Amino acid sequence: MIALRDVVLGWSVLCGWIGLPWLLWFAAHGLDNVVWFTLHQMYYLPLGSWMGEPFFRPDSEVMFFVLPAGRLLTVLFYLAVAVALTLSRRAWRRRRT
Repeated sequence: MIALRDVVLGWSVLCGWIGLPWLLWFAAHGLDNVVWFTLHQMYYLPLGSWMGEPFFRPDSEVMFFVLPAGRLLTVLFYLAVAVALTLSRRAWRRRRT
């Protein structure tokens, strides 16, 4: 059975690398592949929707641009969520037994 933390960590690793290929694709072909763009925005949306500079820069066409500090903050945020889920699951298992 796949643990929830494995899913969260896997999603973070997968989506964390989506930004670079998306930027390279966009530079070469324009906004042809909306799927990558949507995944990229969904990954950063929990933080990008309410945090501004120096992490995210608002934009009228793409909601927000992710700045380097925002990428680092987002990775740390998802890592903290994974750690919190793991610790709560361990505590729940201890109470159950």
